[in-house]
Amino acid sequence: MKFEDAQNDMNFSYFGSGTGALISGFVGLFLAFHVAKLQVEWFYPIMLMIIGVRYLVFNTLYGIKTYWVLGGLLMLTGMLCILLGANFIIGAFVGGVTEIVFSLIIFMQTKNLVLKSE
Repeated sequence: MKFEDAQNDMNFSYFGSGTGALISGFVGLFLAFHVAKLQVEWFYPIMLMIIGVRYLVFNTLYGIKTYWVLGGLLMLTGMLCILLGANFIIGAFVGGVTEIVFSLIIFMQTKNLVLKSE
């Protein structure tokens, strides 16, 4: 099996992992609205950067370069939250919305692959 065939199989089976990004985005929004009172200001920006690094690997798994943009954007958001001393809720909200928007973009990109296989 060629590497590109394996990527296409992953895209077809997991919708380019758009569902994972969507769920992760909703978890971020949940944190923004319900857990902010725990005052763990330093934790979420670091978590955003870790999630961003994880998305960089997804380009290899799915062959979708959009993951590089998503990963870079989440890492930048986490870094800016630390440098600017942003409130926990800002990082959680921006990270959650970013993942939801990118999940919709990824769904649109992988929709053609699913339609071709039918």
